[in-house]
Amino acid sequence: MITSDQIHEKEFSFKMRGYNDAEVDAYLDQLAAFIDNISKENKDLRERLKSTTDQLTYMKNLETTLRDTLITAQRSAEETTRNANIRAEEIVMSANAEAEKIVKLANAEAEKIRSQLGALRQQAAVYRQNFRILLSAQMQLLEDSGLGKEKAEEAAPARATGPMPRINLVDTRAESAAEKKNLQDQPLSAPKRIVPIPQEDE
Repeated sequence: MITSDQIHEKEFSFKMRGYNDAEVDAYLDQLAAFIDNISKENKDLRERLKSTTDQLTYMKNLETTLRDTLITAQRSAEETTRNANIRAEEIVMSANAEAEKIVKLANAEAEKIRSQLGALRQQAAVYRQNFRILLSAQMQLLEDSGLGKEKAEEAAPARATGPMPRINLVDTRAESAAEKKNLQDQPLSAPKRIVPIPQEDE
């Protein structure tokens, strides 16, 4: 490539009837200036091209990095989602198993309580029946002893013949205590066998 310095330094040989030296020099000066401008533009263009190439390389590297980062993030998100789903399924299965275990224990406990309640109701029914039999036997014993009739017969003439006699509460209580002791000491004429009678729950 010819530079402007080479044009300025160029020397031509002289011949008769040759070109006008001043015109040739002026033209060469214009040509040198033109080449200088072209060289300067080429230098600027090369610098801009280098800068653009560097930017393009940077953008390509950035694109590659972003693509790799995006792929990594997508894979990480998919793996995280998959692990979260697996963990959620494990938690649900564990919770269902625990709930089933708790329900079974609760049902067993409820069945046990129902069984105990049934037994208590049966015992209560037996106790009520036995108490009725015992009360009936005591009432029958009291009826057979005639204590109530004697008191009624003693009180009837007093009301008919005269004013009601004054009752000594101390003596009456003492007599009641003595009669109760005699009833307790007196054996039953015919001991009755108490048989539990199942009854429906009330």
